Amino acid sequence: PLNKKEAEKAIRRAIPNFDEYLENNQIEIILSIFLSNNRLILGVQKFIKYVMYEERDQF
Repeated sequence: PLNKKEAEKAIRRAIPNFDEYLENNQIEIILSIFLSNNRLILGVQKFIKYVMYEERDQF
C-alpha cells in the first residue's frame, strides 16, 4: 500500500486539478485498511470513473 504522500503524488498525475478537489474537501485520501474489501475497492473505482465522466460533461 501507498502512504498518503505517495498516493497524493500518484493521483496528482492522474486527476487534473487534484489539488483543487483536495483543498475543497471534494476528494479525500483514506487509509487502505478501509479498502481491504474488494467490493469496496471496485465501488470506489466505479465512483471515481463516474465523477470524472460527469465532470468532463459539464465543460
